[in-house]
Amino acid sequence: DARVRFDGVSAAAIALVRRFGYAGDAPAGLAHCPMAFDNRGADWLQRGDTINNPYFGASMLRCGEIRETFAPRSIVGGERP
Repeated sequence: DARVRFDGVSAAAIALVRRFGYAGDAPAGLAHCPMAFDNRGADWLQRGDTINNPYFGASMLRCGEIRETFAPRSIVGGERP
């Protein structure tokens, strides 16, 4: 299922941002949906403050909350890509 694969990709992306920093040009939010995967919950990175939940489609597009914000910063090596 695409949602299961997306969950794995999201976990890897979040780990990379925590380890190496976020080099985007605008802040990124760590969003969380408590209902995903039978209430296990799931996290993903997104831009903007309005939740865009990838797990439930249009029926629950705004379900979730921003739990953490990653500000843009220089990456290791000094320059942004």
